[in-house]
Amino acid sequence: MAQFNRIRVQEALIAAAKAGVFYPVSYDPDTQVPTVDEANPATPHTTLANEVGTNFERAVRHRMTNKRERATWSFQLRLKFSQEVLLEVFEDALSANPIQLPAVPAEGLRQVMLELEDSDPTHPVQQESTAGTQVVYNFKASLSPA
Repeated sequence: MAQFNRIRVQEALIAAAKAGVFYPVSYDPDTQVPTVDEANPATPHTTLANEVGTNFERAVRHRMTNKRERATWSFQLRLKFSQEVLLEVFEDALSANPIQLPAVPAEGLRQVMLELEDSDPTHPVQQESTAGTQVVYNFKASLSPA
């Protein structure tokens, strides 16, 4: 079966989210002071990854032709939790060590570097137990020349 870079990226983002560290946050009912529970990390109950854009440029190895190739992709990773969580540890890990997928020339797969560009978190109202943190992460996937 053929392999595709898009599928590899989606799988890598989902794997990173499932392996990520997310600590639950609770609030003292009287003082509203937050407490982070480092002893019981949370996992997302929904994890979705998909492409949201592509940038094409003139092919590096074919400068004299009009051939174009995919240069960057934009991907989103959407996570939902059943409680409020701290996102900082996960984000710092991805910022310090971007996800890299090696090239597999025999299968036509280019090297991919996934860089975290930004995030858009939504946290529940403090003390509301019926909602959890939701976050959308935006990644830039840079591809090696074809």
